[in-house]
Amino acid sequence: NGRATGASLSNFALRGTELQNTAWVLGVVCYVGDECKIRLNSTDPPTKNSELERILNLCVACILLFICLAATCFVTAACVLKAKNEDDSCFPVFAKYVVILYPVLPMTL
Repeated sequence: NGRATGASLSNFALRGTELQNTAWVLGVVCYVGDECKIRLNSTDPPTKNSELERILNLCVACILLFICLAATCFVTAACVLKAKNEDDSCFPVFAKYVVILYPVLPMTL
């Protein structure tokens, strides 16, 4: 073609741009660092959790841990005390105890 073209906004492509209907491209790459505006805007914003939300999440985790530990203790006692001629697995008993103890977790949490 033989004509000179300067770099301007009309022929500038930002990071992540996909070109279509182009046979070939001649380009210049300029690295401006991780602190540039485009890189800072491309990350997800930090989550904003209140102190009350963190405390409630910890309470829910502790209640779920208590349910699992109590169910495990009850299953251990049930498997030790059951008759020797029964060949049932202890997992269904564990599932039953988890379902029985689940109402300990308040619905509002």
